[in-house]
Amino acid sequence: MIVIVTACLGSENEFGVSKEYSDDYFSLNYPSDWEKEVKGSGANKVILWEEEGLDFQFIVDVRETKDGEVKENPWEKTIKKTEKFKTINIIEQGQVEIDSEKGEKLELKIKTPDGQIENLYYQLKELRGSYKQIDQYLKKVGSVSNFIKEVKNEVTKLDKIEVMLPNVDTDAHTIEPKYKEEIFTLGVIEGVKYELEASEEKILKEKYIVVNKQDIQLQIFFSSNQVEYDNKIEVIQKVINTIRLVD
Repeated sequence: MIVIVTACLGSENEFGVSKEYSDDYFSLNYPSDWEKEVKGSGANKVILWEEEGLDFQFIVDVRETKDGEVKENPWEKTIKKTEKFKTINIIEQGQVEIDSEKGEKLELKIKTPDGQIENLYYQLKELRGSYKQIDQYLKKVGSVSNFIKEVKNEVTKLDKIEVMLPNVDTDAHTIEPKYKEEIFTLGVIEGVKYELEASEEKILKEKYIVVNKQDIQLQIFFSSNQVEYDNKIEVIQKVINTIRLVD
Protein backbone atom coordinates (compact mmCIF):
# COMPACT_ATOMS: atom_id res chain seq x y z
CA MET A 1 0.00 0.00 0.00
CA ILE A 2 0.54 1.69 -2.89
CA VAL A 3 -0.14 4.92 -1.62
CA ILE A 4 3.90 12.66 2.50
CA VAL A 5 6.10 16.90 5.27
CA THR A 6 7.12 19.44 7.73
CA ALA A 7 6.03 22.60 8.21
CA CYS A 8 6.46 25.49 6.80
CA LEU A 9 4.70 28.75 6.85
CA GLY A 10 4.96 29.54 10.54
CA SER A 11 7.46 32.04 11.85
CA GLU A 12 11.15 31.40 11.24
CA ASN A 13 11.82 30.90 14.96
CA GLU A 14 9.02 28.36 15.26
CA PHE A 15 9.66 26.22 12.20
CA GLY A 16 13.04 27.22 10.77
CA VAL A 17 13.66 28.42 7.22
CA SER A 18 11.15 26.97 4.76
CA LYS A 19 12.13 25.35 1.49
CA GLU A 20 9.87 24.78 -1.49
CA TYR A 21 9.36 21.79 -3.74
CA SER A 22 7.39 22.23 -6.96
CA ASP A 23 6.87 20.38 -10.23
CA ASP A 24 4.28 20.36 -13.01
CA TYR A 25 1.62 18.88 -10.72
CA PHE A 26 1.89 20.32 -7.21
CA SER A 27 3.99 22.39 -4.83
CA LEU A 28 4.56 22.46 -1.06
CA ASN A 29 6.82 23.98 1.58
CA TYR A 30 8.90 21.94 4.00
CA PRO A 31 11.51 22.52 6.74
CA SER A 32 15.09 23.23 5.74
CA ASP A 33 16.46 20.24 7.68
CA TRP A 34 14.43 17.72 5.68
CA GLU A 35 16.27 15.55 3.16
CA LYS A 36 14.43 15.08 -0.13
CA GLU A 37 14.67 12.19 -2.62
CA VAL A 38 12.78 11.91 -5.91
CA LYS A 39 12.21 8.51 -7.52
CA GLY A 40 10.81 8.33 -11.04
CA SER A 41 9.93 11.23 -13.30
CA GLY A 42 7.10 12.96 -15.08
CA ALA A 43 3.58 12.14 -13.99
CA ASN A 44 4.56 8.97 -12.12
CA LYS A 45 7.04 9.48 -9.32
CA VAL A 46 7.54 9.34 -5.57
CA ILE A 47 8.96 12.23 -3.52
CA LEU A 48 10.30 11.14 -0.14
CA TRP A 49 11.29 13.39 2.76
CA GLU A 50 13.18 12.27 5.86
CA GLU A 51 14.85 14.01 8.76
CA GLU A 52 18.20 12.66 9.93
CA GLY A 53 18.05 10.77 13.19
CA LEU A 54 14.26 10.62 13.34
CA ASP A 55 12.08 7.59 12.70
CA PHE A 56 9.57 8.95 10.21
CA GLN A 57 8.92 9.44 6.50
CA PHE A 58 6.69 11.81 4.58
CA ILE A 59 5.87 10.72 1.03
CA VAL A 60 3.96 12.14 -1.91
CA ASP A 61 3.24 9.57 -4.62
CA VAL A 62 2.18 11.20 -7.92
CA ARG A 63 0.24 8.98 -10.30
CA GLU A 64 -1.28 9.66 -13.70
CA THR A 65 -4.85 8.47 -14.21
CA LYS A 66 -6.05 7.53 -17.68
CA ASP A 67 -9.14 8.91 -19.43
CA GLY A 68 -12.24 7.24 -18.10
CA GLU A 69 -10.36 5.48 -15.31
CA VAL A 70 -12.34 5.15 -12.10
CA LYS A 71 -10.55 7.21 -9.47
CA GLU A 72 -11.16 4.91 -6.55
CA ASN A 73 -9.79 5.44 -3.08
CA PRO A 74 -6.69 3.15 -3.14
CA TRP A 75 -7.00 2.61 0.61
CA GLU A 76 -10.49 1.11 0.32
CA LYS A 77 -9.08 -2.42 0.60
CA THR A 78 -7.01 -1.37 3.61
CA ILE A 79 -10.09 0.05 5.34
CA LYS A 80 -11.98 -3.20 4.80
CA LYS A 81 -9.07 -5.24 6.15
CA THR A 82 -8.78 -3.16 9.33
CA GLU A 83 -12.34 -4.12 10.23
CA LYS A 84 -11.11 -7.67 10.92
CA PHE A 85 -7.50 -6.93 11.93
CA LYS A 86 -6.59 -7.60 15.55
CA THR A 87 -3.42 -5.49 15.39
CA ILE A 88 -4.57 -2.44 13.41
CA ASN A 89 -7.04 0.20 14.57
CA ILE A 90 -8.53 3.05 12.58
CA ILE A 91 -8.04 6.32 14.47
CA GLU A 92 -9.87 8.48 11.97
CA GLN A 93 -11.22 8.34 8.43
CA GLY A 94 -13.24 10.70 6.29
CA GLN A 95 -12.92 13.53 3.82
CA VAL A 96 -10.21 16.17 3.62
CA GLU A 97 -9.64 19.22 1.43
CA ILE A 98 -6.34 19.91 -0.35
CA ASP A 99 -6.20 23.24 -2.20
CA SER A 100 -10.01 23.24 -2.52
CA GLU A 101 -10.05 19.68 -3.93
CA LYS A 102 -11.85 17.02 -1.88
CA GLY A 103 -9.91 13.93 -0.89
CA GLU A 104 -10.03 10.97 1.46
CA LYS A 105 -8.04 10.59 4.68
CA LEU A 106 -7.22 7.59 6.85
CA GLU A 107 -5.24 7.44 10.10
CA LEU A 108 -4.13 4.10 11.58
CA LYS A 109 -2.47 2.73 14.70
CA ILE A 110 -0.52 -0.50 14.16
CA LYS A 111 1.15 -2.91 16.55
CA THR A 112 4.45 -4.02 15.02
CA PRO A 113 5.71 -6.48 13.92
CA ASP A 114 2.35 -8.23 14.51
CA GLY A 115 0.46 -5.82 12.25
CA GLN A 116 2.79 -6.37 9.31
CA ILE A 117 2.59 -10.15 9.74
CA GLU A 118 -1.19 -10.06 9.96
CA ASN A 119 -1.29 -7.92 6.82
CA LEU A 120 0.81 -10.57 5.05
CA TYR A 121 -1.63 -13.27 6.16
CA TYR A 122 -4.59 -11.53 4.52
CA GLN A 123 -2.54 -10.71 1.43
CA LEU A 124 -1.73 -14.41 1.06
CA LYS A 125 -5.44 -15.17 1.36
CA GLU A 126 -5.98 -12.93 -1.68
CA LEU A 127 -3.62 -15.20 -3.65
CA ARG A 128 -4.60 -18.63 -2.35
CA GLY A 129 -7.01 -19.23 -5.24
CA SER A 130 -4.16 -18.83 -7.75
CA TYR A 131 -1.46 -20.78 -5.91
CA LYS A 132 -2.09 -24.31 -4.64
CA GLN A 133 0.97 -24.24 -2.35
CA ILE A 134 -0.23 -21.06 -0.65
CA ASP A 135 -3.72 -22.51 -0.19
CA GLN A 136 -2.29 -25.69 1.38
CA TYR A 137 0.00 -23.68 3.62
CA LEU A 138 -2.81 -21.47 4.95
CA LYS A 139 -5.01 -24.52 5.60
CA LYS A 140 -2.17 -26.07 7.59
CA VAL A 141 -1.34 -22.96 9.63
CA GLY A 142 -4.98 -22.26 10.48
CA SER A 143 -5.84 -18.96 12.15
CA VAL A 144 -4.15 -15.59 11.75
CA SER A 145 -3.01 -15.80 15.39
CA ASN A 146 -1.20 -19.06 14.62
CA PHE A 147 0.37 -17.45 11.54
CA ILE A 148 1.72 -14.51 13.58
CA LYS A 149 3.22 -16.85 16.17
CA GLU A 150 4.75 -19.12 13.54
CA VAL A 151 6.45 -16.32 11.61
CA LYS A 152 7.76 -14.62 14.76
CA ASN A 153 9.16 -17.92 16.03
CA GLU A 154 10.67 -19.01 12.70
CA VAL A 155 11.61 -16.18 10.33
CA THR A 156 12.73 -18.64 7.63
CA LYS A 157 9.02 -19.32 7.02
CA LEU A 158 9.07 -16.06 5.00
CA ASP A 159 11.68 -17.47 2.61
CA LYS A 160 9.50 -20.54 2.08
CA ILE A 161 6.51 -18.32 1.34
CA GLU A 162 8.52 -16.29 -1.19
CA VAL A 163 9.38 -19.37 -3.28
CA MET A 164 5.67 -20.10 -3.60
CA LEU A 165 5.37 -16.92 -5.69
CA PRO A 166 6.63 -16.45 -9.28
CA ASN A 167 10.15 -15.14 -9.85
CA VAL A 168 9.15 -11.59 -10.83
CA ASP A 169 11.78 -9.01 -11.77
CA THR A 170 10.76 -6.12 -9.49
CA ASP A 171 13.46 -3.89 -11.03
CA ALA A 172 11.99 -4.18 -14.52
CA HIS A 173 10.55 -0.98 -15.97
CA THR A 174 7.39 -2.81 -17.05
CA ILE A 175 5.73 -5.47 -14.91
CA GLU A 176 2.92 -7.62 -16.27
CA PRO A 177 -0.39 -6.46 -14.75
CA LYS A 178 -1.27 -10.04 -13.81
CA TYR A 179 1.55 -9.97 -11.22
CA LYS A 180 0.33 -6.84 -9.42
CA GLU A 181 -0.79 -8.67 -6.26
CA GLU A 182 2.33 -10.85 -6.26
CA ILE A 183 4.59 -7.79 -6.42
CA PHE A 184 2.71 -6.19 -3.55
CA THR A 185 2.96 -9.40 -1.52
CA LEU A 186 6.73 -9.59 -2.03
CA GLY A 187 6.95 -6.01 -0.77
CA VAL A 188 4.92 -6.90 2.30
CA ILE A 189 7.24 -9.85 3.00
CA GLU A 190 10.28 -7.57 2.85
CA GLY A 191 8.56 -5.18 5.26
CA VAL A 192 7.93 -8.02 7.71
CA LYS A 193 11.57 -9.13 7.47
CA TYR A 194 12.72 -5.59 8.22
CA GLU A 195 10.51 -5.34 11.31
CA LEU A 196 11.58 -8.75 12.60
CA GLU A 197 15.26 -7.86 12.16
CA ALA A 198 14.68 -4.79 14.33
CA SER A 199 13.57 -7.19 17.11
CA GLU A 200 11.45 -4.47 18.67
CA GLU A 201 7.75 -4.42 19.41
CA LYS A 202 6.23 -0.95 19.14
CA ILE A 203 3.23 1.05 18.03
CA LEU A 204 3.27 2.80 14.64
CA LYS A 205 0.90 5.51 13.50
CA GLU A 206 0.21 6.22 9.83
CA LYS A 207 -1.70 8.93 8.00
CA TYR A 208 -2.94 8.56 4.40
CA ILE A 209 -4.46 11.21 2.15
CA VAL A 210 -5.63 10.69 -1.43
CA VAL A 211 -6.72 13.56 -3.68
CA ASN A 212 -7.44 13.77 -7.43
CA LYS A 213 -6.89 16.75 -9.71
CA GLN A 214 -7.92 16.28 -13.35
CA ASP A 215 -5.81 13.33 -14.59
CA ILE A 216 -3.41 13.24 -11.61
CA GLN A 217 -3.77 11.52 -8.24
CA LEU A 218 -1.68 12.45 -5.19
CA GLN A 219 -1.24 9.83 -2.50
CA ILE A 220 0.17 11.45 0.64
CA PHE A 221 1.60 9.27 3.40
CA PHE A 222 3.18 9.93 6.80
CA SER A 223 4.42 7.12 9.04
CA SER A 224 6.37 6.98 12.30
CA ASN A 225 6.55 5.37 15.70
CA GLN A 226 3.84 6.69 18.00
CA VAL A 227 6.05 9.09 19.97
CA GLU A 228 7.65 10.70 16.92
CA TYR A 229 4.29 10.82 15.15
CA ASP A 230 2.66 12.73 17.98
CA ASN A 231 5.64 15.09 18.15
CA LYS A 232 5.56 15.82 14.41
CA ILE A 233 1.92 15.65 13.37
CA GLU A 234 1.29 19.38 13.91
CA VAL A 235 4.18 20.36 11.67
CA ILE A 236 3.16 17.70 9.13
CA GLN A 237 -0.29 19.21 8.95
CA LYS A 238 1.21 22.64 8.34
CA VAL A 239 3.18 21.19 5.42
CA ILE A 240 0.05 19.55 4.03
CA ASN A 241 -1.74 22.90 4.30
CA THR A 242 0.83 24.42 1.92
CA ILE A 243 0.13 21.95 -0.90
CA ARG A 244 -1.03 23.65 -4.09
CA LEU A 245 -2.28 21.69 -7.09
CA VAL A 246 -1.27 22.93 -10.52
CA ASP A 247 -4.03 23.47 -13.08
